[in-house]
Amino acid sequence: FIGEVGVGKSTAISFLYGLLDPTSPPSDLRERVVLETGGGHTTLCEVNIRRGPGFGIVVQAQSDEEMRNLVGDFCAATWLRRSGGDGQKNDSVNVSEEVQRALRNMSGLTVRRERDAKGKTNSRDQAAELASQCATEEEFRARVIERMKLELRTRREIWIEEGGAKAAMQQLRKLFRDINNGRLGDVPMPASIDLLIPGFGSEVPGLAVSAVDTKGLDEVAVRADLDARLKDPRTHVVLCSTFNQAPSTSVQLLLDHLRNAHGVRVDAGKVSVLALPRDDEAMAVKDDSGEPPIDDEDGYHLKRDQILRTLASGDGDLNGVPILFFNAKKDDAAKVRGQLIEQIVRLRKSYEERLLDECAAADEVVRHHETQAFTS
Repeated sequence: FIGEVGVGKSTAISFLYGLLDPTSPPSDLRERVVLETGGGHTTLCEVNIRRGPGFGIVVQAQSDEEMRNLVGDFCAATWLRRSGGDGQKNDSVNVSEEVQRALRNMSGLTVRRERDAKGKTNSRDQAAELASQCATEEEFRARVIERMKLELRTRREIWIEEGGAKAAMQQLRKLFRDINNGRLGDVPMPASIDLLIPGFGSEVPGLAVSAVDTKGLDEVAVRADLDARLKDPRTHVVLCSTFNQAPSTSVQLLLDHLRNAHGVRVDAGKVSVLALPRDDEAMAVKDDSGEPPIDDEDGYHLKRDQILRTLASGDGDLNGVPILFFNAKKDDAAKVRGQLIEQIVRLRKSYEERLLDECAAADEVVRHHETQAFTS
């Protein structure tokens, strides 16, 4: 699942695959989902939900060099703010909000909000306060690393052994949030997080299907981690947009990238577009005569036509892309999940047909090897 920051990928994945805390209030979507959600810049790294022998979380840690770079950028940006440095230079060394939040929690240098006697809220940046106590940026960086106690962060696996599935989901929800925000003192900064669920993806017999929640796109460029997923022959790519913006600029860019850079047919099960409506957005769509839809399904039909027209008007025909819709509050998760499984089966079928064609061509060469040798 790939999409811009804040489109609702994590919420959609949680509802599509039943990653829900049954003890939370049904009316509060953010409190129900196991994957952490928010207003954007929430998911720290790639999250892979896959089948496991039990309920648990496995963390793939950032390398020592990557950690040094992240801490170095965070400290450099903080030091520049302390010294009133150039704003443009400050932006060039800053880290994302998700990573900054995790680093602050790991080092205990959070921004504390306090109320004064008059009830006014004031913020104290503890990282800036520590920087003001240091003579050099190098000293500041060393003290931040010391506070993080990286040598103690050796725990890579956490397993939930008791309580049943309902209690396990509740514990997974809390554990995931703690890891995603850098709040566990013995867990390192993750490069990726594996969420293990017994029986996950078992709808497709004989296949091990996983769902990958990627870090939100906040720029136009195609990131290396996303490009690896785009060209992986075993990955079906779900490009997510908000309902009103679908297909977003980033979705159109990625579709063009798939076709032009990787030579992928967009109608062969490799990719689909998932529009994520909220509240009654589907009922606000108008047809060409200005009439509203009669229900959400009719609104989806009208929006699908609009999306296909937009895709067809670009520099190439993208008309064959499957267009799906999912409102976590209203729609049947099993139906949409089934549509995604259909695309996985379709993707495998396209490779099967290609292999059979290549086998037939090879067989033709073998049967007529003398003629082939003469003509070549």
